[in-house]
Amino acid sequence: MDTPPAQLDRADLRPGEEHAALLPQRLAGASGLTAFVICLVLGGFAAENPLATVIWRAMMAMFGTIVIGYIVGLSAQWMLRESLREEGAMLHDQLRDAAATDRVDHAIDHDQDDDDIPVVGSD
Repeated sequence: MDTPPAQLDRADLRPGEEHAALLPQRLAGASGLTAFVICLVLGGFAAENPLATVIWRAMMAMFGTIVIGYIVGLSAQWMLRESLREEGAMLHDQLRDAAATDRVDHAIDHDQDDDDIPVVGSD
């Protein structure tokens, strides 16, 4: 029993990249169905063409738009993953710098007396 490629991709993804895994398929499906409906409405109702012609043209438009939508989705997926990778690297650097600063601040705070810390509710 083979595992679908989309499930294999998800196993290797980090939490922020989960939404990018199915982006090409979703974009291709949505754009293809949209093109099909638009062609049915414009080709069928507005132009008053025969049913076979309307369906044939709508299907050809749908298949062409699915291919284009999939390519655009792959491009968007790549851009999203690169953006997430850059954001993750920046966040990692910020956390590392904050941890280093926190260690220095903690060492400085250790030298102060605890008597200087105000207690809420005491007069």
